[in-house]
Amino acid sequence: MESSDAVAIVDEGYRRPVPAVFRTAPLRAAVRERRAAGDRRLRSVFEGMAVETVSAAEIRENYGERSLMDVNTAHDRVEIDRD
Repeated sequence: MESSDAVAIVDEGYRRPVPAVFRTAPLRAAVRERRAAGDRRLRSVFEGMAVETVSAAEIRENYGERSLMDVNTAHDRVEIDRD
């Protein structure tokens, strides 16, 4: 990440803003620019940033199928704990 502003996971052709790793100064600038343009989409912060990517397949291969599972509710958490 030496020359990058962020590292993001690419899944199904999209760079995922969460989870991702950002340098703080470029992220602040990107958020200010996107908000000034009226764009509040989280994915838009990548625009104009130098972004390194890692494929979701590589993450799953190295850390397991559940490593990128969404957990949004207590029920989701219970389901994960069952497995």
